[in-house]
Amino acid sequence: MSAYLRSKIALVAILILVGTAGCRQGLVYDAATLPDEFRAVAATKVDTINLARLAVPGSNSTVIGPSDVVELTIATGFEERKIVPLIVRVADDGTIQVPLVGPVAVAGLEPAEAEHTITNLAIERGVYRSPSVALIVKHQQSNQVTVIGAVESPDVYELPRASSDLLGALAMAGGRAEDAGPHIEILRKNQLRLPGLHGTPPQGRAADKLASYTPDVPAQPVSTRVNLDLISRGQVGDYRLGDGDVVMVFPQDPRVIHVMGLVNKPGQFEIPPGEDVRLLDALALAGGRTLQIADKVQVVRKVAGQSDPLVINVSVSNAKAHGAANLLLASGDVVSVEETPTTLTLNLLKSFVRFGVSATTPLF
Repeated sequence: MSAYLRSKIALVAILILVGTAGCRQGLVYDAATLPDEFRAVAATKVDTINLARLAVPGSNSTVIGPSDVVELTIATGFEERKIVPLIVRVADDGTIQVPLVGPVAVAGLEPAEAEHTITNLAIERGVYRSPSVALIVKHQQSNQVTVIGAVESPDVYELPRASSDLLGALAMAGGRAEDAGPHIEILRKNQLRLPGLHGTPPQGRAADKLASYTPDVPAQPVSTRVNLDLISRGQVGDYRLGDGDVVMVFPQDPRVIHVMGLVNKPGQFEIPPGEDVRLLDALALAGGRTLQIADKVQVVRKVAGQSDPLVINVSVSNAKAHGAANLLLASGDVVSVEETPTTLTLNLLKSFVRFGVSATTPLF
């Protein structure tokens, strides 16, 4: 090698070392010492999410609800004529009109509980002394639920009240699509909850007050966000659906990584839904390294709340030897196979060899 070539290589190497010495800002870690809060989270596969948690536990098909039709019979024992049962529809506020007794709140009650409530109010209001009340649910109102987004068959579905929950809606829509993400939004048409739907049903004057109450302002739709990843880890919530509710299953946001530097096919690559991509996978997607001695890799990662990006130093040889060193990549990561004095020297030598060969080739 000539003195001129050696001097050029040394000069370029010095420039690289000087340039890289002053460009390290922000957070810099080696892959082995990367804190847990900066590590990528493994993807959740669609078919591994436990959707059973979206069902309403202990749902009962005999619970009375708005728009249900019930058959009501009240007997005192002193009737001179045959008692004719009364067919009554439950109002939107959860009450029924009982002859002589007035409005009685029955929504959220079992038929036996509704009979007890009517009996108590009839006695309390001085209408009967000891009536015999029988109530039978003749027809239950179904809920119309709209399911849209990343599901197999988006449409409007009719759900029985007993299974009117998020699980039932997704099942009717054929399940989540392959590109479905973990986020679901429920737009509830009416967030109003009658006290009888939770805990002990109202009795006596409390029920009387409830039955006579009419809200001045109609309830506004309320949006509820559901994260299936958190639910799979044990988060609980209220996943019941009412008439007119809308379920939106959001598709998975595109997850991409960028590979650059000493690789054969630098570019942007998409991570398939539910799949994980590690460092060696990214290098394979980019056609491998241009030089096998190019061992130094930097992964630049944007961290929420940090103005400067996080820089993670990774060794290809360590990643091959130890699975734990094969860094799990996150969406948006930039993987750069770095130039080093060694790789630069080898590239220069290759360039000069090619130049020398072409220079000795006769033009004619």
